[in-house]
Amino acid sequence: MDLGHDPKSPKGVKAIMKKKEDDIDALRKQLRLPPTMHPQTAELVQEKEAEDTMDLLMRMNQRKIQMEEELERTVQGK
Repeated sequence: MDLGHDPKSPKGVKAIMKKKEDDIDALRKQLRLPPTMHPQTAELVQEKEAEDTMDLLMRMNQRKIQMEEELERTVQGK
């Protein structure tokens, strides 16, 4: 996934990491949406949404870790 950032720019990497953290917070808030009308359907939908959100959070967290490592290497390389 190309984010169009310069890996040698710590400000750019920090801005992208902040954006990702904001996105993760927004996803966490979405999990608190009210359920649908039918209780069983609501549970299934909520479980699926939670599963999908956790999968997305894990992928985003892994990307954040990669970006932090890139930032560390860039800062140490100076």
